[in-house]
Amino acid sequence: MNESGEQVEEPIGEGYALPAAGIIEVRESFSENGQAMIVETAEDAMVTAARGGVVIRAGTDSEWGDAVVVQHEDGTEAMYGTLDAIDVNLYDHVQSGDVLGAVTTSDEFEGGSFMFGLRKNNEFIDPNEVMTFD
Repeated sequence: MNESGEQVEEPIGEGYALPAAGIIEVRESFSENGQAMIVETAEDAMVTAARGGVVIRAGTDSEWGDAVVVQHEDGTEAMYGTLDAIDVNLYDHVQSGDVLGAVTTSDEFEGGSFMFGLRKNNEFIDPNEVMTFD
């Protein structure tokens, strides 16, 4: 709340790490689908938590395939989809950098790939607003 007692929207917190080592490039940007970006990595890359929190979903999703959702302390959710393997369970506490699963490999990309999205108050947010994918 501000000084006049009005509820103020908190910005998305700092402290996000890249969700995988060896990111090659963003293959599909947030602006192309409005929910997530598709990230290409090395073929054997592991998907890691961009920020600490609690796993609130770990399994198959109709839109995201094999997916993990981590809820952070500030209420934001990081979504990791189209994974080849999931290495966490529901309600696990994870720290930034902890392995969540493995990237998917396909003929479409030279290496591996996965979907990464952020959501706050049930609205998707462009991950480029809180981290840089170079």
